[in-house]
Amino acid sequence: MKKIGLLSISIFVIAVGCRKDAPLPPMDEVPVFYANALVDGDEKNYAAGVDGYYMYTDYNQSSGVPHYEGRLMNSTGADRSGWTVRFRGDNTGSATAVDSTLRVGQMNLQATVGRTEDQDEVLISVLPTFSNEIYSSFIWSFQFGAHTTDINPVFEWDTTRRTTQPYTTLTTVYASACEAHTTRVIDTRFPDEITYFMIESVTDTRYRVFIPNNEYMKLNEVNWKIRGNSVGKGQEKFININGVEDVQVEASFQHNSGAGTGMIRTLTLTPGGPDPCQVDFNYSVEPNFTEDIEQFHTLEVAYTTESGRVYSTTLHETPGVVEIEEINDYENDLDGRPTKKVRLTGSFLLKDASGDEMRIEDADFVIAVATKDP
Repeated sequence: MKKIGLLSISIFVIAVGCRKDAPLPPMDEVPVFYANALVDGDEKNYAAGVDGYYMYTDYNQSSGVPHYEGRLMNSTGADRSGWTVRFRGDNTGSATAVDSTLRVGQMNLQATVGRTEDQDEVLISVLPTFSNEIYSSFIWSFQFGAHTTDINPVFEWDTTRRTTQPYTTLTTVYASACEAHTTRVIDTRFPDEITYFMIESVTDTRYRVFIPNNEYMKLNEVNWKIRGNSVGKGQEKFININGVEDVQVEASFQHNSGAGTGMIRTLTLTPGGPDPCQVDFNYSVEPNFTEDIEQFHTLEVAYTTESGRVYSTTLHETPGVVEIEEINDYENDLDGRPTKKVRLTGSFLLKDASGDEMRIEDADFVIAVATKDP
């Protein structure tokens, strides 16, 4: 069954039987659980019980396949950085499945063996480009009601059941309490075609909206709407105001390539200024893939940045190899759930949903994963 709508960037959430458990605190002055590594050359050291970080365990089943998971993460919520390690078992129900999955020695992180491109479904990744001020909050609104506050979300789009040109809106509230809204119409058939319009004041009560010359040369036609009313075609239009007013400006772009995109901005215009708050975002459109081969006994490692952006070995074509060692000094978490303590070492590669690569070097993790519910 195809999933329609939002695909959260939080890739470790499992749809069936997800359970968030109590943290595992350190048992003495020496950290029992930790994750040390060079992340793109920067040293990152996390330890359970230090600076709000704790070790969490999860045991889940999805389609009869067990997942043994450990997360070393911040419990405060202000800093979202941390590591997730997830082992995927098999569907045999064997008593030895845990040992087969959490086997010691070298383990290849590459999880995708075969996959087929879905001709009718795409993945759309979006990322804001903040420029004027530091934002205090923001939210993405996708067509047909999906919402998220992830900074770099990815959602699936079925082009056969819905339009090939979905709407995506970013609403941002800046630290100055200035609010900005920008909507883009994305043509999934021409993912590289993207343009924009700008605004500038002409007099205290007159504003100009326009397409920059270098962008206008790529367009066959621009249709404008201001305050919901059609105002014709062309490179520029003018807006007159009598007082402070929220004005919606919409530009529909017909590209020389045949693409059809659009941009809608709600601008707070004030006589005499200041300039209205504006926000924009970039996007990328990529094919969606279906795995041809069911994967068992695999390992997934992911790093979440402070802002909540997730980089994972499953998104990289050649993530690398790590060494797994079992440590036999820990049996159960605080809820009595059977738990394995393992050490993971090595260097490997991650990617986020937009394809940005992250290099992990000299990783040394000691983590716990739950192997069943109590």
